Formats: sequence, C-alpha cells, structure tokens
Amino acid sequence: MLACTAGVLLPNLSRVPPMELAKLKQMFFGECDDYLSSANEHLNALEDSNDQAGALNALFRAVHSIKGGAGAFGIDDLAELSHLFETFMDSLRKGTRILDEKNINPCLSG
Repeated sequence: MLACTAGVLLPNLSRVPPMELAKLKQMFFGECDDYLSSANEHLNALEDSNDQAGALNALFRAVHSIKGGAGAFGIDDLAELSHLFETFMDSLRKGTRILDEKNINPCLSG
C-alpha cells in the first residue's frame, strides 16, 4: 500500500524506520494545520459567497487530503470523521441536502 503526503508517495509505513516515521507524521500534522485553515476559510466563504460550488469543492479537497494522510498513518478516527464530512459535502454538491444554518453552524464550530 502506498501513502501520499506533501505530494510524495510513501511505501508501506510499517517498513519505515521509527525516526523517519516520526518526521513524516510531523510533516502530516503540519499539513493538517494548513488544510484546516483552508477548510475554515472555505466554510466561511460558503456563508457569504456567490461561488458556493467553488468553495465547497475546495473544502472537499482539503478534507479529502486530511482523510488520505490520516488513513496512511492509521489515525482511524480522523479518517472516519473526514469521510463522514466528505459524504455530507458530497450530498450538498449533489443537491440532496441544502446548505442552511442548521448544517453550517456545526461545521463552523467543529
């Protein structure tokens, strides 16, 4: 299985020496900070933007990247939460759910 972080494909992480794995995890957590900042910006843009589709797609990409890294490092709770959020966002993109205050407020406070 290959994992990807910072655009670098990684081999099976069980074969990575512990010191290298620690560095890769640190890099992933740094990326998560960036993705979360981006996600927060796009969540706020969903409220006041005329381009909700663009903001939603950018938000989806940020969460998808977090999910991929979390899965690669075996951070299952984060991967599962990210997957649930992706599913919710996909329902917004498909129009099976509407974006309203009830849906956006938990996302903003989370």
